[in-house]
Amino acid sequence: MRSRSITIFLFIPIIIFLVIFTGRSEKMSFAANRPREFIVTDRSLPKWCNYTQWGYRYKQSEKYYKYFGPVFHHMHHYCDGIHLMNSGKYLYAVKEFDYVLDRMPQKHKTRPEILMRKGWAQYLAGEKPKAARNFYGAVTLNPKLVSGYIALANIYIDLGDKKKAKEILIKGLKQNPKSKTLKDQLAAIQ
Repeated sequence: MRSRSITIFLFIPIIIFLVIFTGRSEKMSFAANRPREFIVTDRSLPKWCNYTQWGYRYKQSEKYYKYFGPVFHHMHHYCDGIHLMNSGKYLYAVKEFDYVLDRMPQKHKTRPEILMRKGWAQYLAGEKPKAARNFYGAVTLNPKLVSGYIALANIYIDLGDKKKAKEILIKGLKQNPKSKTLKDQLAAIQ
C-alpha cells in the first residue's frame, strides 16, 4: 500500500509538468488548435464556416468550394479570425486574415471583405493607419463597398481631419449615388 502512495506521489509533479508545458500556446495558430464546437455555436460566423477544414466531408462544402475556388482550403483561417475578433484578440485575428490574404489572388471576389475585417481588427487594436490602408484597399478593389468609405471616413474623423473624411464620403457617393448611409454620414460631419 505504501509503495502505491509513493508511486502516485512521484507522478504528481510529472502530471503538473505535462499540464503546464504541453498546453496550447497563444503563439500557435488558432486554426491548428481551435475547438470544433465554436463553429457551431458562434452565430457571428458565416454559415459556410461550418464546411471549412473539418467540414470537407459534407456535401455542402462542394458548393462553397466552387464559389471560393482553391482558396477555400484556407478560409477556415478567416473564420478563426472572426472568432478571435469576437474574443478581443485583434492582433491574432490580423494574423489569421493575413494567412488567407497571402494565399488568395489579388482580384479574388472575397478579398475586399477580408481586407475590411482585417482593417476592423487593426482599428480595434489601435492601429488606425494600418486599418486605413486595408479599408482603402477594400474600396479600391470594390468601389461599391459603402462600408469601406464609412470606415475610412471614421478613421479620419478620429484623427481630427474632417476635410479628408468629407473627401472620402464624396468619393463614395460618386460610386454609390443612392447610398443613404453615405449621405447621412456626410450630413453628420458638415
